[in-house]
Amino acid sequence: MRDLQRNLSLYLASHGWESPRDPGAAGRLWDHEATDLSVAVPHEVQVGSLDWRSITTRLAEVERVTVDEVIADIMLMSTDVANLRVANDLVITDTIPYGAGTATMQGAWRIFRCCATTSVKVRVQIRGNYSKDADEIAGTARMAHTKRGSFIIPLLLPVSEPVPIDEGLVDTAPPEPVERRVMRTFAEALTKVHEVVVVPEREPRPGDALSLIFAGVSAELATALHHVLSDEVVAEFGAVFQWAPMAGPQPENLGGVSIPAAAAPRVEAVERCSVRPPRKPASRFSPDLSWLPPATPSREAPSPSTPSGSHAAHT
Repeated sequence: MRDLQRNLSLYLASHGWESPRDPGAAGRLWDHEATDLSVAVPHEVQVGSLDWRSITTRLAEVERVTVDEVIADIMLMSTDVANLRVANDLVITDTIPYGAGTATMQGAWRIFRCCATTSVKVRVQIRGNYSKDADEIAGTARMAHTKRGSFIIPLLLPVSEPVPIDEGLVDTAPPEPVERRVMRTFAEALTKVHEVVVVPEREPRPGDALSLIFAGVSAELATALHHVLSDEVVAEFGAVFQWAPMAGPQPENLGGVSIPAAAAPRVEAVERCSVRPPRKPASRFSPDLSWLPPATPSREAPSPSTPSGSHAAHT
């Protein structure tokens, strides 16, 4: 009830409605200056009630959209959404084989859980050491009803309000809610995989490892994504993201991503790239001599060993 009231107030405030007067005994009156219309909002509103239907109908008329669209926007004011999509080439539209659908959702959950942990701290490999705090946040996610399309399932993650900051601080954004950080990492990790292996149509190179890791890609994520893409009925896997207006600025360039099944072998290579970080570049004081052929020892005197300046990087 309280969340609905808060979301409705946030929706009105973000769509040009103002409530300059103090609330009365029954509720608050909101005015829309552009249309010179007003809407009365009781202190308690219930979905499906007469007041609810009247309010949403008036808002739909002002916004020139359907009532269902208004309701969806109100309900998601404080929720980040990832519309998970699995495309397939089957004759029966809007469906997917039960086994494949179950396996896909399990894989999507593993990917999301990995991103929750790497949103707290970047990890090359998780090795079962998932963050307890991150797991608690991931556990608040909900799966909504499927949408029409190629097996689209909304993943909903409620987000908390940003912590208020001192008004005296100029050009300072409020801290990012932890739930938003989890969903953002989910989007960034999938987007980085797309950038590294789908767009260039090649396997990741050693130099790509750090960018993958810092985007939240772990070896476990790559394994789970490869498993999803390897199903014979899956043509592609991706997500379209909707960002809760209440949680602060919308992440840039993270509207959606799609990874085709044809990229499965290259995604599998991401795992190998993740577990084998690139070597440190040679320094001016310790040149990399590994490319030289082995020296032939002299028969007259033993040859001193040549120090190697190339060391494996550890993350």
